[in-house]
Amino acid sequence: MDDDAAETTARCNALIRAWRERQAALSRAQTQRIDEVFTAWRAQGGEDSATKRCGLLLEKAREVQAQAARSGELVNVWNIRRHHEMDYSAVLAWLFDAQADHGQGNAFLSGFLCLVQTLFPDSNDACSLPLQERYEVFTEWPLGQSGRADIFLRSASADIIVEVKIYAPEHGEQLPDYQRWLDGRKKTGRRGACLFLTPEARAGQSASALPLSWKQTGMTFLRVLSRLGQEHPQFQNSMADRLIRQFCLHVIML
Repeated sequence: MDDDAAETTARCNALIRAWRERQAALSRAQTQRIDEVFTAWRAQGGEDSATKRCGLLLEKAREVQAQAARSGELVNVWNIRRHHEMDYSAVLAWLFDAQADHGQGNAFLSGFLCLVQTLFPDSNDACSLPLQERYEVFTEWPLGQSGRADIFLRSASADIIVEVKIYAPEHGEQLPDYQRWLDGRKKTGRRGACLFLTPEARAGQSASALPLSWKQTGMTFLRVLSRLGQEHPQFQNSMADRLIRQFCLHVIML
């Protein structure tokens, strides 16, 4: 295989890998169209060179993308302007709220807490979080002298603080203050965890704060959407489904 053919084949392999990663993020109609492209590409006879076949695949992929753009399927309302961190906190709080008008109960919060426990199996804070209890959800929740929590989740036996970062750095003793507040609550028999959500899952100034990335969170929510679409077909491609899916695609790229 010459250098041009090898480069083209590598690009096609990268396209296929990207397709597999993003498949859960697409609507059923988009998935079907792209599957048809891959099926047609694989069905071609062996007489065609790798370069020609890979070139055809890339050409067809560009056609599908152009068609989706013209039909408006690629629009994402979250990309219209630069949002503030409070906007992201508000959307997360809405997803976490079992009573919210997305209509999916605790599906997103449950998926998020399962992600936390999967990522931190050795953390007592993570593993102690109850998954079945009902959580109240608050934004900008005051913690006395310890500041304000971007998102505060409270159940009958547990407290969860989610510190949300997009562009801003950590401020002073922010995370250590949150952890001290939680430690005080634990002395009364409650459980709790401080979660630090950033684009790169960076570590905070408190070793007890559990770092998560927006990509991990967005991909988790996409898997929740995929499951909901299978369990409740009427939810598939609904307004809520499309808006949440767009939000996930947006935060994955932060």
